[in-house]
Amino acid sequence: MEPHYEATQILGSVSGGSCRGPASHDLTLTSADSVEESFSLEISESEEVNWHISASVQIEAAAKFLGSGGSVTVGVEVGAGGSHTVGRSETKSYSSGNEQLVGQTTTYTTPGAALLFGVVDRYTIDKSDTPVKMHMECPDGDTFVKTTTMKMQSVKYQSAHFWPLVGVFTREACAADGTLPECVRGVMNSYSHFVGRKDVVGQAFDDCFANGKGSTSKR
Repeated sequence: MEPHYEATQILGSVSGGSCRGPASHDLTLTSADSVEESFSLEISESEEVNWHISASVQIEAAAKFLGSGGSVTVGVEVGAGGSHTVGRSETKSYSSGNEQLVGQTTTYTTPGAALLFGVVDRYTIDKSDTPVKMHMECPDGDTFVKTTTMKMQSVKYQSAHFWPLVGVFTREACAADGTLPECVRGVMNSYSHFVGRKDVVGQAFDDCFANGKGSTSKR
């Protein structure tokens, strides 16, 4: 089962810019949002299981997630029965550890402006006939495994990374309008918690330097 790329999520942002120069400046990302990963299985009313005589039930999804190399298991409340959803969720932070976003720095020159984003790609699985195994244990210690299919939904995030956007203004453009860097600040404010395609944000940044006002570096 292959996960589906859904969107890129911005977890942190910082901007800077000025029409004064020439000078060199640093931008440092000081904070990053957390995300929530989730996994759920939908149990239908038609599952032929006597829930009331089970001491424990573990449901194992027989599909691997995002190259994790293992299946996912979730416990079910004894005697649950019927149609309901079971699962779990987990908060994933990018403020510390191996995937830390906070502390990343990029450099830009003025007259000009820059944005620094912390971003992560979001992947989803939404499949109605996922193969699963139900590991049942009876009060007398007997166990058995039932193979069936269930609807599975999952949201996972890959490793976070940095996305710098850097541009320079022409001296002539800055002399005509000293508020040009405000455009870049407006882009940051508009997309600070954006979930979608990166090219939308990139185009908004490019527009601040369009029509002869300046140029942007490749991303």
